[in-house]
Amino acid sequence: MKRMVLAAGIFLVMVAVSQAHFVYVVPTAGNSVQVVFSDDLQPDKSVPISKVAGTRLMLRSDGKDTPLKAEQVENYLKVEVPGSGTRVIFGRTTYGVVQKGKGKPFLLHYHPKTILGDAFAPQVRLGKSVPVEVVPVRSTEGVKFLVLAGDKPLADAEVFLRKPGADNNETIKTDATGHTPAYKETGRYAVVARKLDEVAGEYNGKKYEEERHYATLIVDVANSR
Repeated sequence: MKRMVLAAGIFLVMVAVSQAHFVYVVPTAGNSVQVVFSDDLQPDKSVPISKVAGTRLMLRSDGKDTPLKAEQVENYLKVEVPGSGTRVIFGRTTYGVVQKGKGKPFLLHYHPKTILGDAFAPQVRLGKSVPVEVVPVRSTEGVKFLVLAGDKPLADAEVFLRKPGADNNETIKTDATGHTPAYKETGRYAVVARKLDEVAGEYNGKKYEEERHYATLIVDVANSR
């Protein structure tokens, strides 16, 4: 009976996370990416992109960080990415103070990231320049995902993972070293990791009791081993 209750609880968490909206930076054809606010990787026509139009985007290439400009097109933001080789596009969205039902109000942040080029290159790790991130790691079993908070492994972090293929999703937690299990599939992965900070404050005239950070990663893995 306990196993059935636990399984039901995990299922409800998976459904809630899979239907939630996150900010993703999605590679498209050529040297461009789309910023979408959606429960999948496609622009959501029912939610105005203006909700996250304040997203600040940066390009990390050849060891340098450069601001990127975004153009609003229909219900997504289009960004042209200069340069060649392995590049990381990352950003930050401070959504605002949110309260769900009688729960505590929280300040919501998104930290989207994508990689153009070698998913396992050393420069894809942003380090202390971001409060939380997801990094792909090559292993003998396949690709793992490392969740970092201030460049330190985040153990027991909640992670939602969309693996290559339709309806191939998982909700898991990182181990003591901040890693997910290994996955053998090649193709496009979407990963969301959550970090909670018990910090109270005020934002735009609204008080909050907690900060929630969601790091997202979109990465194409051609050879995971």
